[in-house]
Amino acid sequence: QSQASTDCESQIMTSRELLPSTSSGSLASSTATSSSSSSWKVLKKYPSFRWFLLSWVCKDIGDWLVRVANLIVVQQWAGTGTALSHLVLASLIPKALFAPIGGILSDRFDRRKLMIVIDLLSGVVVLGYLVAVYYKSVTVLFAVTALRSAKAAAYYPVTNGLLPLMVTGSQDLQYGSFMLNGVYGLMSMMGGLIAGSAAVFLGVGTCYVIDSATYFLSSAVMTFCVKGNFSKKQSQQSPYQESSDNNSSSGAATEPLLNRITPLPTPSSGLGGYVS
Repeated sequence: QSQASTDCESQIMTSRELLPSTSSGSLASSTATSSSSSSWKVLKKYPSFRWFLLSWVCKDIGDWLVRVANLIVVQQWAGTGTALSHLVLASLIPKALFAPIGGILSDRFDRRKLMIVIDLLSGVVVLGYLVAVYYKSVTVLFAVTALRSAKAAAYYPVTNGLLPLMVTGSQDLQYGSFMLNGVYGLMSMMGGLIAGSAAVFLGVGTCYVIDSATYFLSSAVMTFCVKGNFSKKQSQQSPYQESSDNNSSSGAATEPLLNRITPLPTPSSGLGGYVS
C-alpha cells in the first residue's frame, strides 16, 4: 500500500509539473501567430510602408557589401593595423559630425524627398570606390568612405522620422517598428554571409556596383511607389491614413502616435528627429 501511495503521489506531481510548461508553450505559440498575423495586416493596410520596407532592405544589403569589400581591399593593399584604424575613423568621425545636420533637415523638409535626394547622391558617391580600385589608392578609399558615412549620418534621422508618418495608430506603429527591427536583425545575421560570398565569387568591384545600384533602386521605389507629403508640418495629419477610421471608436485612438509624444525639454532641439 505504501508503494502504491508513493507511485500515485509521484504521478500527480509529474502531471502538475507538465501543466504549466504545456500552457506556456501554447501561449508562446499563440503570441507568435498573433504577432505575425498583425504584422501582415499592417503590410496590407499601408502600401507606402511596404515599399519603404523594401528600400530599407536594399540599403542594408548595400551597407554589408561595402563593409566587407572595404575590409578586404584595405587588407590586400595595406595589410597593416594602422590602415584598418584609419578606415574605422573615416567611417565614425563623419557620422558624429553630420548626425545633427540630418535631424535638422528632417525637421524642415519633406522626409520622403530628402530620402530620395540622399539615395541619389549616395549612389553616385559609392561609384568613387571603383576609382579607388582602379588606381589601388587607399587615400581615395578613405575619402569615399568618409563621404558615404556623412551621408549615412544624415540618412538615419530622415528614415526613422518617416515611420510615424506612414503608419498611424499606436498598435500599428509598434508592429511597423517591430518589422524594421526584424529586418535589421535578419541582415545582421545574413548580411555578412551574403557580402562575403559576393566578394569571393564576384569580386570587390562588383560589391561596390551592387551597393550603388541598391541606392538607385531605393530612390526609384520612394519616387514612384510612395506618395504623400511627409514633412513635419504634416504630422498633425498623417499623409497615409487610408484605413485609420476603422481602427478606433475614440479620437485618441486614431491620433498618430507622433502627435502624442511630448518633446523632451532639451537645449539640443536642433538635433530634431535624430534625438527622437
